[in-house]
Amino acid sequence: MKRVLRAGVAALAASVVTVAGCSSDGDDDGGTDELNANGDIVVHFWHGYGGQRLEWVNQAVAKYNAQAKGVEVRAESKTDYDKLFDAVLLAAGTKAAPELAQVVVTYTSAALKSGAFTTISDADTEKTIDPSSYMDAVVGQLTVDGKLTSVPWAHSGPVLFYDKGLFRKAGLDPEKPPATWPELLAACEALVKVSKVSEYCIGIPWHPWFVENWMAGQDVPLLDHDNGRSGDAERAALDSEVAQTVFQNWKQLYDEHYYPYSTEGYDFPRQMFSESKTAMTVSSIADAGYFQGAFAEQKRELGIGFFPSASEKPAIGTTLGGASVWLTAGLSPKTKQAALDFLAWLTSPEMAAEWHKATGYFPVNKKAEAILQSEGWFEKNPAFYVALDQLKETKVTPATSGPLHSAMPEVNDAIMKALEQVLIGNVPAADALKSAQEASNSSILRMNKIK
Repeated sequence: MKRVLRAGVAALAASVVTVAGCSSDGDDDGGTDELNANGDIVVHFWHGYGGQRLEWVNQAVAKYNAQAKGVEVRAESKTDYDKLFDAVLLAAGTKAAPELAQVVVTYTSAALKSGAFTTISDADTEKTIDPSSYMDAVVGQLTVDGKLTSVPWAHSGPVLFYDKGLFRKAGLDPEKPPATWPELLAACEALVKVSKVSEYCIGIPWHPWFVENWMAGQDVPLLDHDNGRSGDAERAALDSEVAQTVFQNWKQLYDEHYYPYSTEGYDFPRQMFSESKTAMTVSSIADAGYFQGAFAEQKRELGIGFFPSASEKPAIGTTLGGASVWLTAGLSPKTKQAALDFLAWLTSPEMAAEWHKATGYFPVNKKAEAILQSEGWFEKNPAFYVALDQLKETKVTPATSGPLHSAMPEVNDAIMKALEQVLIGNVPAADALKSAQEASNSSILRMNKIK
């Protein structure tokens, strides 16, 4: 149901917002302010977090409300990014819509085309948000046609987490995690087949972002026209040799009993790694805080390395993950300014540093890194700096800049459907990817017709 819903709602939301008189050009439509019992403006902030991240957000919002004057921010979790995006589109143009919402970076173009949001560049007439204060790589990915679409906040890169103790038991160097595919396979053989110190070798979250990153590491974009960044994409690149290699690699891990298959997203591989049932896992650096806490409690030693290459060649880099915070369209001037003031506070150097320490997400404010350095944070937690090093070493190309198209929700669904066919249906990678390519191309062309 979700796969059909997201495509249909994108078109529906555009028509709803248009009918409501809202637009995505930053013009206010005279929307009314919601006031609480004290007469304070209410700003609804929808995000996609649970667990420890949800607790942090709630505490941060409470801290802001305690010192803010005339404003009350109300945070609400929508569980995950996809459900959050669907919920915003369904509510667009109605009183149920939030003022602020997270949008995963892959859906940047879909958010723009939906009409449910306004860009920061258009809305921020008072210059409350300073784009130059944020990490250049993040601002670059969130900028479309010269406009900053949204405020950087929860951004990450993919990394390799590994158990140094299990590496030692298997005769592997705990300070040299595998960086290429041959090295990864050799490590898996030592861990699972030779020493048998781990039931499985590596966990991989069931998410298209990892396919995207293995392709980007080989400098192959997911979409044509420079990943949709030099013009509207017209087709996907899922029929490429690199895409086939990525699928075949994943299949080999499954066939060799190195990888435990599950479609449960991030939770299953996170649990398997935490319980020592896998010796490694690839995941977002945003899991660093969780894994560090779990390993410390179990008196285990956590290692973090660069995201491994899909071939024998070192990867040129990775794409950004996570989600920025968008303003919805049609806000009154007072409510809009209240929302922007909260975003400026949430992404200030001090709050960006605290968010990084609690989660592992990049400290998106440039001055936050200096705060962390002065506190000796990275000296005590060197693993947290790995993703920053990887980001700084990434070669900026269309592939590593990430895909930009409103059909990406459907393209992502096609990728994962094809991967499932390969892993458990034994469909040849070339055949599954051909079907995914056709489905993606159809979605891309259909969305290109929506103006």
